[in-house]
Amino acid sequence: MQTVQDDFDRLLQNATFWMEKSASLRAAAGAVWFALEPGRSESIAPTLPAEVPIDFTVGTWQVYRLLCGMSLELAYKAALVAQGLKVPPTHDLVKLAELAGAHVTKKEHGILELLHQCVVWEGRYPVPKHPDSLEYFVFLHYENLYRPVRTGNAVIFKPVEPHPLDWDEYNKLWEHAHATFEWHHS
Repeated sequence: MQTVQDDFDRLLQNATFWMEKSASLRAAAGAVWFALEPGRSESIAPTLPAEVPIDFTVGTWQVYRLLCGMSLELAYKAALVAQGLKVPPTHDLVKLAELAGAHVTKKEHGILELLHQCVVWEGRYPVPKHPDSLEYFVFLHYENLYRPVRTGNAVIFKPVEPHPLDWDEYNKLWEHAHATFEWHHS
């Protein structure tokens, strides 16, 4: 007779189950991305409770990044499970990518660190637990999403193009994480 512990252990050790959860979070990120497109929010907003006004261009962007980070976290954890390794209790995407055997570029490293902060607090809470976390997040934001441009005596920050977290660029990160899983799973 199977016990709850048997079921738990089976799911815990099923790399495909972990990857399927990653894919579901990715799909949810895609739905949020779709809602962020100009004109789409006007068709969605009327279906939501009027007591809670939603500005899709502000809070929803944070949820999109949360889902992107969580989907990457689960993809890396799926790769760990596929290798027969224990899944560490962390949201640190850089550490998980390294443990999973993914080769991360300097640019990807910065984006993963930014998404780590989105998973830990920015996508879930209005403020972090400590002011230092907010300062670090702002640093990561400007370091990875903007580039300094000198104009005369001033320096302005212009968005990196393509945006490192738009749907296509995020999908490149996810496909890389998925490939790491597939390499260990096959």
